[in-house]
Amino acid sequence: MQRSTRFTAVAAALAAAALAMVPIPASAAPNALVEHWDEASSGLAQEDFGPGWCEDVVDFEVAYELQESGNAVFRRRGDGNYAGQSTHHFTGRFTNTETGRYVTISSSGINKDQDVTDNGDGTVTITVHDQGHTLIKSDHGKNIVSIGRQYSYFVVVDHNGTPGDYSDDTLEFESDPTKVVGNDHAWDFCEILADHTV
Repeated sequence: MQRSTRFTAVAAALAAAALAMVPIPASAAPNALVEHWDEASSGLAQEDFGPGWCEDVVDFEVAYELQESGNAVFRRRGDGNYAGQSTHHFTGRFTNTETGRYVTISSSGINKDQDVTDNGDGTVTITVHDQGHTLIKSDHGKNIVSIGRQYSYFVVVDHNGTPGDYSDDTLEFESDPTKVVGNDHAWDFCEILADHTV
């Protein structure tokens, strides 16, 4: 996790959606693909998220516990392309190992493909709309951040000449968010940790 509010649950859901929505020959494709995930992880943030994690802001070790879950459904459209929708939920607890104080974060949302276009060159452009809510609380139960968000973006996926084989798909490009509604980037998680766990 870097100094951003786009947490791993959202990233996992979007990556799964981006890599699974390429054109498949109609005769070989099921009408719907469904994926579920539920994962837990824990450790020390500075070790697992890299040495630059919250660098120059947090000067203490941070232990974390994360739970990520979601569902994705991809349905074949009339043109043979798949369009998807996924829900995702993320909860985390980040603890200052020196003081025992912590903050909790929960983020949930839904993203949906608005448009899937076969570019005719072995790539597919997918326009995605994402909306959700993020809540950060102190260890005393006080709301620190509570925000809703909506934004759109697009990705380009290269199916490497094998539209029916997702194992070799690569994400070629992801645009910056457009049509942003809400203040999704108006706060800094590292500063929240430094301010509320000492």
